[in-house]
Amino acid sequence: MSLHDKLVANLPQVHFMVTSKLSLTCCTLAESLHSCHDKFVVNLHSCHDKFVVSLLQTKIAIWEALPFCFEEPDTSGLLRKDGTLISLSQNVRSVE
Repeated sequence: MSLHDKLVANLPQVHFMVTSKLSLTCCTLAESLHSCHDKFVVNLHSCHDKFVVSLLQTKIAIWEALPFCFEEPDTSGLLRKDGTLISLSQNVRSVE
């Protein structure tokens, strides 16, 4: 039997082995992708939850500060002893 005949005779076994290894590799890859997908989804939900909490805290902070936006500013630190308001623009020097 020639080398060519031996190769042709063994070809189905080689083909089966390659196909089996390829199938095993594909199954392993698919399993890894599912695991990766699951971890990604968990991390995405965690990130979403943290974002929602942060947004809610910001909204609460804005609503708590809102009444103060309409009050008169405290200028007690800017008044002279005679009751006149100190002009901040007079104390600012321009740099040229």
